[in-house]
Amino acid sequence: MASSDIPSTRTAWQSIRLNLLYARRLFRSVFPSLFVTLTVFCIGTVVLDTWYINQEGEQIGLNEAVQIMYFLMLAEPTHSKTPDNMMVEAVVFVAPLVGIMVVFDLLARFSIHVFSKKTNQREWVNLVASTYKDHIVLCGLGRVGRKVFRELVDLGEKVVCVEQHEEAVGVRLARTSDHPVIIDDARIDRVLIETGIERAKAVLAVTDDDMVNLEIALDARKYNENIRIIARIHDEKLGRKLTSGLAIDGVYSTTSIAAPFFAVSGLDPEIVSSFFLRETRFVVVETTIKAGGWLDGITVADALDRHGITVMACLRCDEGGHGAVRTDLELRVGDEVCFQAPYEVFKGWRRARANR
Repeated sequence: MASSDIPSTRTAWQSIRLNLLYARRLFRSVFPSLFVTLTVFCIGTVVLDTWYINQEGEQIGLNEAVQIMYFLMLAEPTHSKTPDNMMVEAVVFVAPLVGIMVVFDLLARFSIHVFSKKTNQREWVNLVASTYKDHIVLCGLGRVGRKVFRELVDLGEKVVCVEQHEEAVGVRLARTSDHPVIIDDARIDRVLIETGIERAKAVLAVTDDDMVNLEIALDARKYNENIRIIARIHDEKLGRKLTSGLAIDGVYSTTSIAAPFFAVSGLDPEIVSSFFLRETRFVVVETTIKAGGWLDGITVADALDRHGITVMACLRCDEGGHGAVRTDLELRVGDEVCFQAPYEVFKGWRRARANR
């Protein structure tokens, strides 16, 4: 799947809600400037209405005071008489300065907010993360983290990513999606809080450093007692101690995960995966049923009862699709099946097939 093909998990309502929250945050940031502007405008209007005398020697009304103050704030004075009152002089001097500063401040803040949204800067990323619940926090976007991210997105999960290095291989991929990416150190408490760790359902620490992953795992438990914690640890012995002695749900080594597959993949081209369940090695096999074989003419239930083979999927060529894997489904010659079995059972099946 190309990076441009990453599906979005954000619904239309979530996008609307996110933009409303962003607009509210923008208003909060410009509110002080707007408050100062309104305060100066009101005070200046009252001062002009009370003490300003026009060229005819008459005191101006409220409507004219509002008009004069409006243009003063825009640095476009419309009054023609030089003020002869200290209060009026102060308003005439201060109002244009406040108006100019406020305009520049509003433009700067608005530009920063728009730029932040367009370029996925920290403020926008934090806002997106704040709307997530029951999401997954993925720490590390290296080679392993990149693949984990793609798998999680394929599964339809909401993911908040944390990566310390901007140049990590998975950062660009993650940023093409609607999922927030925080460039910072996940060991910092503030960063974990920004990911919404207290609302997350799982945290995956998959950086290249065992100690970093361990520290992230322990910090995550501090903020969320019910979160599921998975850590990548290269040292398998250390990993076993962590799962038994600390509140970490799973500790995995990429080498130990890959080793079972590499060990058996060269033995038979039909093996697509291999794993250990406690001390028993299991293999996942894709094969086509041959005439007279173990699976020819028996049901899915018989395959399990007689041979210890669990059929997980069946592609029936003459029907052009997957048949429902029911216990009473009769397997036929030509069916493409995917089954799971202990490796010793698979070896017996393979010998029986070779001796036919």
